[in-house]
Amino acid sequence: MKTLHLMTWLIVALAAVETATAQLPLRPDAGKLRGPGAPLAPSIVTHIPSAAGGERGIAVGVLPPLKPRYTDGAPLVIHVPGGVTTGGTEGRPEYAGLGFVEIRFAFPGGVRPPLGNPPLGAAQPAPPRTSTSPAKLPTGTSPQAKTVRGYLTFVVNTHDWGRVDKSADTVLRLIELFTKHKVRGDFYLTAPVVEAWARSRPEVIERLRASGMTISYHFRPPHPAYGGFDGPLRGLDDEALRATLKNYETFRLDLASGGLKRDQPGGYAYVKQMLGVTPVVVSAMGNPRAKTMLLDIYREMGARMTMEYHESGTEPGRPFAWRQGLLIRPSDFSITRWAAPGEARESFWWNRQDTPQAAEFNPAARLKNQLAAWKHSRTPLITALIHENDFSVRGGPSWNAIYLSPDGKTPRRPPYDLNAPDQAEPRTTENQTAIWHAYEELVAFAAENLAVVTSADIVRFARTEGHYGRK
Repeated sequence: MKTLHLMTWLIVALAAVETATAQLPLRPDAGKLRGPGAPLAPSIVTHIPSAAGGERGIAVGVLPPLKPRYTDGAPLVIHVPGGVTTGGTEGRPEYAGLGFVEIRFAFPGGVRPPLGNPPLGAAQPAPPRTSTSPAKLPTGTSPQAKTVRGYLTFVVNTHDWGRVDKSADTVLRLIELFTKHKVRGDFYLTAPVVEAWARSRPEVIERLRASGMTISYHFRPPHPAYGGFDGPLRGLDDEALRATLKNYETFRLDLASGGLKRDQPGGYAYVKQMLGVTPVVVSAMGNPRAKTMLLDIYREMGARMTMEYHESGTEPGRPFAWRQGLLIRPSDFSITRWAAPGEARESFWWNRQDTPQAAEFNPAARLKNQLAAWKHSRTPLITALIHENDFSVRGGPSWNAIYLSPDGKTPRRPPYDLNAPDQAEPRTTENQTAIWHAYEELVAFAAENLAVVTSADIVRFARTEGHYGRK
């Protein structure tokens, strides 16, 4: 009888894959095994009737294979982490990349990791930095450290779909770098860059899914909520505006016209589907009215944090602030750009690594100086931001030439020339090496001396603790 019940549960769980994929405008073969580069089926969480799980039943998660193993089916692997809630179904993919269907049953007998962690900044034992459970912050402190000196997030803005191979190679190298130092990065993805990877570099999606890195979301031109590209939104009443924006986060953005391809998935929903996780942070910079609408849409789609400022702006006495039910990404200071002594203008540190002032723009040294200058009673929240294109070119992402005039500020009008010549300057091999060396030095210092966290960690602590510990 127990065997019969288990087989019934498996059938119900696998049937959920087909039901869920029908919610998005996927290809006819979505949810089935297919070749590299095609859209991937989303991970599914459902519930199976059981008295042990109360009214909702026992949670079960299903992750379809990331690539085919056999032509006529797929083997199953079942995880039994314990607990009955959806928390028992969480965890990084382990076998989906090998062609297995992964099923996580939250059988009775275990519980979700406790949410009541020690306050951020309070004296606490340091768990292994390899931990990726959102409920257990990887402290990154040395065994001798009694308090955490700072919480640092490595933000990687990823958006350069026009240089797909450079983008893919950089992201793969960053994953390996973070993994080497036993920390996680926070990758902000656009739907078009994920589409480009799916077509020609699907191993990047697979590696991100398997690595435990945090996934967040942002958009770039010609998305109509981006500043200067809001023509399709003008004149719409609230109901029409909301419907239009929801469509842009559900269907594919036409990069040549700025319109939609309604027969293909896109936007936030597509990134969520392809990466198998709900992106944590959303960045909706541009049209203020559209942003207000979008934040509600993103929250309903599962987002938990929004960005109100890029590098700094958190009030010392109020590290946690909320907007429309989303935590505002906190950042007391950023290791991104600053001015050297005697200079009035700030520079991105990576653009000064091939100049005589390279030592003054060493990011690890800057971090040490900023930590020493921090005088507030709580532990600082720090952002180290970089774009994937910054490692290989000077002059921004390839889409600048497509959507912006030569001044880099004035939006062009559709139809857009997707074959516009790339205006960026490739970095020399020596310059690229210097940037990577400086970046790894920063990662290594943070891993050994600070708590390297991602937005997923911060959201959990903001909701369960509501405050930071004192230094």
